[in-house]
Amino acid sequence: MKNLIFLCIATCIFILSVIVLNVAPIINGLLGKGTYNSNGEATSDGWLDKDCDYYNDNYEISKKMSLEDALRTQEEQDEYIEFVKEGRDKCYRNKAMAGLEYSAFNANVIFGLSCAILGLLKYYGNNLGKSTSFIGIVSGIIGFVLTFVYVIYSGIIFTQDVANKDYDSFYRTYKDALIKIDSDGAHLKWDDSKGGYVCIFYDKDNKDSVYLKYSD
Repeated sequence: MKNLIFLCIATCIFILSVIVLNVAPIINGLLGKGTYNSNGEATSDGWLDKDCDYYNDNYEISKKMSLEDALRTQEEQDEYIEFVKEGRDKCYRNKAMAGLEYSAFNANVIFGLSCAILGLLKYYGNNLGKSTSFIGIVSGIIGFVLTFVYVIYSGIIFTQDVANKDYDSFYRTYKDALIKIDSDGAHLKWDDSKGGYVCIFYDKDNKDSVYLKYSD
């Protein structure tokens, strides 16, 4: 009975891993890759095309730059440094998510298939001793940790990051971002106290509040 349970669990993990691998957003090119013309020229960069060292170098240079060299006020300089830092952190976060997606999903398929084969052999009477259980436990722990960390990274990106926010240009940050709308398709509402329309989603403490996130 224990051998049958082990076989069933391993087989289910393998089947689910294959399904997830085939719907993974980065692996299947739904996210992360740029847009290209028919002649192969890139029209926009994707997550995987970004060079995080560029953002990191820009951040370090910006911190050391004087106001006179930057031609900015202190407030503008602080805002720019925060912008560059945010772009750097997002780049690292995106690359981490991409790496974890490939490693976690492929590892789960390999581990699931290996355990399913071992479970099948054990079910049909092959005496593999305690090695089968040990392999199953170790591979399960590794797969769970990789998948859990991936879920954390993807959850942050999915719920917190503005879709199409551009970190290459400080003055065109939101050029491709879309305005958030409610279920009726509106982003403004009438406010009698102000005698005019106001943005429904505006939050003075969150500059990204009016733009669509991936979760939207």
